[in-house]
Amino acid sequence: MSGKGTQIPTIFRTMVKNRDRSKCCRCGMNGAEWHHRRSRSVVDDCQHAVCNGVWLCRRCHTWVHKHPFEAREAGLIVSRYAVPHDEPVRTVQHGWVRLKHDGTVVPHERED
Repeated sequence: MSGKGTQIPTIFRTMVKNRDRSKCCRCGMNGAEWHHRRSRSVVDDCQHAVCNGVWLCRRCHTWVHKHPFEAREAGLIVSRYAVPHDEPVRTVQHGWVRLKHDGTVVPHERED
């Protein structure tokens, strides 16, 4: 089964949109799109899980894919070998957090 051919379950899409308050987690503007932090081609329990998704506006979604190094530094892209809920992400709504399967966020202290 190819990861690209599968649909994001509506319940998970809604959970991510609600968690991120319908706002882009990168810039805070109105969001419009789900972004997979880890490649959707990795087929496992996290493929379309809430911990692997963030809500982005179209502009930021394009930016993430054009600037993968910077996006990786912000946790918007994670390695295909990583477990998304273990990888922190920086969001304008919550700061540095870990995203959990159940839609909650856990604060994460970062040493920069």
